Amino acid sequence: MPEVTVTLTTDEAQLGQVGSQPKSSPKITVFPPSPEELQTNKATLVCLINDFSPRTVTVAWAADGVPITQGVQTTKSTKENKNYMASSYLSLTADQWRSYKSVSCQVTHEGSLVEKSLSPAQCQPTSHPSVTLFPPSPEELKTSKATLVCMINDFYPGDLAVTWKADGTTITQGVETSNPSKQGNKYLATSFLTLTEDAWKSKNQVSCEVTHEGTKVEKSLSPAMCS
Repeated sequence: MPEVTVTLTTDEAQLGQVGSQPKSSPKITVFPPSPEELQTNKATLVCLINDFSPRTVTVAWAADGVPITQGVQTTKSTKENKNYMASSYLSLTADQWRSYKSVSCQVTHEGSLVEKSLSPAQCQPTSHPSVTLFPPSPEELKTSKATLVCMINDFYPGDLAVTWKADGTTITQGVETSNPSKQGNKYLATSFLTLTEDAWKSKNQVSCEVTHEGTKVEKSLSPAMCS
């Protein structure tokens, strides 16, 4: 798909006036959507382009390396002291914004490309998970099986690690952990530990340990508490 750009032009008289003016490369700042706007499922990114001369620039937006042309609005360059400034706006839905790893504003001026990027992960504060650990049900224990369920809610960003332990020793067999899934603007996941009834009852304590962004959250159960 060819890149589509928005080009800001000027008339010949204005171009002639800047002929003797020193060139100045643009400075770019990209502003993320506001939290208030995201609550309305809208997301507007603003690319502020300052301090450039001459006044002709080309502005393009890309998301994860793919050009975006819909929802783009770019102003004409205007005089700012001795140089020029312009702004470009990219309108997305909040869901679109959160689905991207990176959104870039690309500005070409006098044959040179200047690019600035933002990612949703940079703009949303870290939220550590709440963890709830459920014991095996009495009905399941009657079948000589024991499944513990570790519910992990309300975390951001969406990467974490889950470790099960029994009496301080890591357990790897019988463990199944779901991939994190979106829940509004945060994530949830579930991890299961399947034991035999005898193995469950032989333990003093079983723990679900969740590591997220360097922080550990641990919940534990003992058969004695659940009998």
